[in-house]
Amino acid sequence: MSVGNYLSQKYAYIIDVKNGKSMSINLVVYDQIPFIINKTVKLDDIKYIGANYDKKTGLVTWKFDFNPNETKKLNLSFKLTYPKDKVGDIMGL
Repeated sequence: MSVGNYLSQKYAYIIDVKNGKSMSINLVVYDQIPFIINKTVKLDDIKYIGANYDKKTGLVTWKFDFNPNETKKLNLSFKLTYPKDKVGDIMGL
């Protein structure tokens, strides 16, 4: 979405996890929200259901006991708003 001299993009990810073992396990899954150093880039609308989020590092952590043959979907999303002239600086997402 474009508003004036800025662009907004929503990023959404689903992480599928399955325990293929015949026994329960403790599982920790890590992911990363972008760490913004450029003050013209705005990060908001962060969603990370069932996880802990460290605002200083951007690290998102899910911890849970995982039953045999259980599957889970972990959801992570956020929105970036940035100047149109910074499009080339937004990468690796």
